[in-house]
Amino acid sequence: MHLSLLEKLQDIASLQNIEIGRFNLPKKVRGLYYEEGTFRSITINSDVTTITEEADVLAEEIGHSVVGGGDLFFPDGTDPVLKRKAELRAKAYAYNLLVPVKRLIEVIKEKTCIYDIAEELNVTETFVKEAMDSYKIKGLVENF
Repeated sequence: MHLSLLEKLQDIASLQNIEIGRFNLPKKVRGLYYEEGTFRSITINSDVTTITEEADVLAEEIGHSVVGGGDLFFPDGTDPVLKRKAELRAKAYAYNLLVPVKRLIEVIKEKTCIYDIAEELNVTETFVKEAMDSYKIKGLVENF
């Protein structure tokens, strides 16, 4: 049996003892990672309706569990610089997980538009664009 990308991400979360749920969150919040003691959870916004977008969100939230930043949700607010750094680290983790540089370069050689690249990699167009921008800044890929 061949697991889908989303199922693989769900397995990664399960192996890390992270519960996954859905909840109505504010529109701009696609997902949340929360950790307190041994309890770990990822909440995906109910507005996320496609499997591809859910995989994008889940990968980033798993990134928070791995690289940190899950403890930045405080009632009295969070230092915006720390929050931004945590978001960038989690996104970089997600890009490496879903769009590894080597695979991206292979796909870019075969595909001519961002839609086709995203479809081949099973991610959203926005996600692949952001991954490419991140890799360009690091000098890992050239302009597309």
